[in-house]
Amino acid sequence: MLAPELTPQARIQNDVLVHLLTRLSTVACEDKPFPHFFVEHIFPQHIYDALLANLPAPKHMQPMGEKHRNGDGSYNRHTLSLTPAKLEHMTGQQLALWQGVTAALAAPQFKQAVFAKLKTGLSFRYSIPASEVNKVEGFPVTTLMRETEGYTIAPHPDTRKKIVTMQFALPGDMSQKELGTTFYQRSLAPGDWLTKPRGFRHAKQMPFIPNCCYGFSVLNTLTLKSWHGREEIQGEQGVRNSVLHIYYNKPQSGTGYEQ
Repeated sequence: MLAPELTPQARIQNDVLVHLLTRLSTVACEDKPFPHFFVEHIFPQHIYDALLANLPAPKHMQPMGEKHRNGDGSYNRHTLSLTPAKLEHMTGQQLALWQGVTAALAAPQFKQAVFAKLKTGLSFRYSIPASEVNKVEGFPVTTLMRETEGYTIAPHPDTRKKIVTMQFALPGDMSQKELGTTFYQRSLAPGDWLTKPRGFRHAKQMPFIPNCCYGFSVLNTLTLKSWHGREEIQGEQGVRNSVLHIYYNKPQSGTGYEQ
């Protein structure tokens, strides 16, 4: 008896999940300035190309808070939660694509691989052996982000509600390499108090290049914080599209694709 043919969404989900796990297995976790990893070619290339070709129209994205408003009243940060309810405007290939990719990111196998990669940070945070980080619960939420001229966010460690933060860059070419998130360290050096952000030293910047992602374990303790932020985007730098994939310590709105 022949097995039933997979739906387009299921095929995309399976292909993306296998690729995610393979690519993640090729990189090491770096511990400075806090545990993190960086992966290139994170999606199959044809899937990445399809994502760029099927980005939702700006009208389907929602402005994100008053703190992301420019002086003229316009918003510089918009979001679209990748949940079934928020994807109702999509049909056909576009819908199958975004559902399949989001389902792959929400898969328990991917969560286990990500947590295993960041085991040093999770072990420190939860005071457990590194071999037991797979027991830490994590509830995925995946969101499409669109940031434009004027967007900036000061160094912050992320709320303790978050366990792991990941960002998947969606630029069309290498011209936005400098738009990546910056990792910081606190500094008492006089020179670091004369420039913005004051009291911080740039430790590393994640390159914002096609088909890459980074992930880090969220740490917000007295001795170690996962400080990160983004300097202001200038008009000539264009639109910064990305996918945020975050594991929370309690159920949030969820993606709707958890297995």
